[in-house]
Amino acid sequence: RWVLVSSLITRMEQRGVGIAESVADKSRTLVLTENREALNRVLYDASRFGSRETLIAYMFVLDLEGKVLGHTFSSGFPEAMLDAERLDPGRTQGIEAVSFGDKSAYDITFPVEEGGSKIGVVHVGLRKGYIDEIVSRLRITFLGFISVIVIIFFGIAHWLSGYITRPMGELIGRAEEISRGNLEPVARSGRSPHEGYLSDEIEQLA
Repeated sequence: RWVLVSSLITRMEQRGVGIAESVADKSRTLVLTENREALNRVLYDASRFGSRETLIAYMFVLDLEGKVLGHTFSSGFPEAMLDAERLDPGRTQGIEAVSFGDKSAYDITFPVEEGGSKIGVVHVGLRKGYIDEIVSRLRITFLGFISVIVIIFFGIAHWLSGYITRPMGELIGRAEEISRGNLEPVARSGRSPHEGYLSDEIEQLA
């Protein structure tokens, strides 16, 4: 189970890195010219493309001084995100768990480069709640699958137990009848050769 969960989280992170890289590629000129309006539009479109809206909590771009050039926060850039360490433009690539207000996210960074030189940093926040929900569903599905396997296993074990022990129980019962003096022969059907041999031996003793 842990392998599946770890693989899922890794895939989510890789998707976030891919999105950040794509945005960084589109933002080079806009970062150099500090075209905030066009940069906000790029960020907004990238965060809403396809089904990304359910995964992406935010996007923003910093320049080399740590100044916010563009973001996708509808009610303004949150004060909780203004932490100097969090907005350190030196952290150009990596993943970090962050909280802002009552929300949490996995913050992914990727450098914006022009001519081999770093000119800014893209931040993409993946919704922690969304990822946790998917992980929870995966765990429930996995546990359900294991439960079905266990039920089937016990069902087969119970059937085999009855198949093996029932004929032996009948033979023991017949032996007890003979010990009480009941020597009437009984019908013999549906037995294995070994069980038939035992039954014949018991009848001969009678």
